[in-house]
Amino acid sequence: MPVPTTRTVDETRRLLTDWLRERIDGASDVEVADIVAPKENGFSSETLMFDARWCQDGREIAGRYVARVEATGYSVFPDIDLRQQYEVLAALRDTPIPVPRVLCFQESEGSPFGQAFFVMAHVAGRIPADHPPYAVKGWLTDAGADAQAEVYWNTLDMLADLHGLDWRTLGVEGLLRDGGAAPGMAAELDNFQSYLDWVLDGRENPVLAGALAHLRAAIPADEPLALNWGDPKVSNVIFDGTRPVAVLDWELAAIAPPVADLAFFFVLHRANTQMRGHANLPGFPEEDRAVARYEERTGRPVQHLHYHKVWSALRVTTILLRLGDMFIRAGKLDPDPARGPHQAPQRLLQDLLEQA
Repeated sequence: MPVPTTRTVDETRRLLTDWLRERIDGASDVEVADIVAPKENGFSSETLMFDARWCQDGREIAGRYVARVEATGYSVFPDIDLRQQYEVLAALRDTPIPVPRVLCFQESEGSPFGQAFFVMAHVAGRIPADHPPYAVKGWLTDAGADAQAEVYWNTLDMLADLHGLDWRTLGVEGLLRDGGAAPGMAAELDNFQSYLDWVLDGRENPVLAGALAHLRAAIPADEPLALNWGDPKVSNVIFDGTRPVAVLDWELAAIAPPVADLAFFFVLHRANTQMRGHANLPGFPEEDRAVARYEERTGRPVQHLHYHKVWSALRVTTILLRLGDMFIRAGKLDPDPARGPHQAPQRLLQDLLEQA
């Protein structure tokens, strides 16, 4: 269930056409067509894919584009910064990390939609679906063990390469919490506390509260920092065959310990497979092999992995609790809390806390 909108396709086409005509100097005969909103992915902002063509300086220009539009009504996160996402994608353009080419950013003021948005070039390929999970149904399930292994290792290698970039040189200091006075897990936990309070909205959840208290009491010392993707999973990657050609969804990007990204990669997959009663894909390796590969790729040991698995499970549970609230309000889910999408990662979180 992507972020909902009340706009019709015709209205969206008209708004985009008028915006392009005003945005592009000397553009004439502007046309927008084939608008599509993905049905299987996207829960934090509206995604619109569209064809556009226009004449400029005697030349016809045409292409397929994607607009990411700030969410309205209700969303998974209260204050997603689309400009920050745009700037991260722009910063990564000339790095080994494949990202879509961003074209322009539009502030909410003057926006045809009334919300901020940015436009990027469309990247052709296939994305493993979240719904139903890629481990249960879809092209990755049908691809066979060899192809599944290539998808997994290529994604993991890309994650390791991301963590090897110098985030200071990239100019993404804006991702630092609280102005960067004391970056690291303490700042991450303080930021998350506000989000947890917003999601719970006065409700009690001893598991989440206990996990956060545990994390505050056991912050590892002197962890390195890196640019974190924030939402690392194969279903946030566009593949050409088994090769990643675009890494998507940077709304949770942060300057944080790189092991936090690795742990999230492990936890989210386990929450969507083992904790939901689904078998792992035959081509996906065990975590110890993945850790060894990551260490070899980065040249540094993985430390405090269990701590960051607790942190990841807490984040995933809270995000899916919010998502469940959205489904209930939209009439897509029974309000019985025992059936919420957060239940599987919360069970995993409890297991991890018992092992701590």
